[in-house]
Amino acid sequence: MADEQAAPAVESTENTEVAQSDSAELGEGGKKALEAERKARTAAEASAKELKAQIDAINDAKLTETQRLEKQLSELQANYQASQIESARNRVIATEGVPATLADFVVGDSEQALQASARALLAAIAEASKPGTPAPDPSQGAATGGAVGGSTASQFESFFNSKI
Repeated sequence: MADEQAAPAVESTENTEVAQSDSAELGEGGKKALEAERKARTAAEASAKELKAQIDAINDAKLTETQRLEKQLSELQANYQASQIESARNRVIATEGVPATLADFVVGDSEQALQASARALLAAIAEASKPGTPAPDPSQGAATGGAVGGSTASQFESFFNSKI
């Protein structure tokens, strides 16, 4: 583009030098016509610059529109992907029988990952619901001196009394 703009400038300089040498030979009418032609050419070049700027602005607007549409397309694709994953998640939750209160713990970015997460969650629930070792009951066991339970002080007192 710079070369295209430089070429008319060189041409213009050459034409000006030729025109100046010819203007002495043209006379008064020729000088006026030559001057009018130069003004017209300058106006035409300015008009061409303006039109080129307008075309560039339109192309930029089109490019901007294209970029906007590409962004919108990528957003729509992301929304579609998210809804596909959410649909698969709901399908896995229903298929595997995950309780609704624990559905938020099923995570993954593919149906296989969601199934693995649901199965791991159900296994953890099953493991947690197994009966474990019972908690100790302080009221059971050998009682010394007839005292069952009570505070440590009362147990010490009853032990002390039984030994005296």
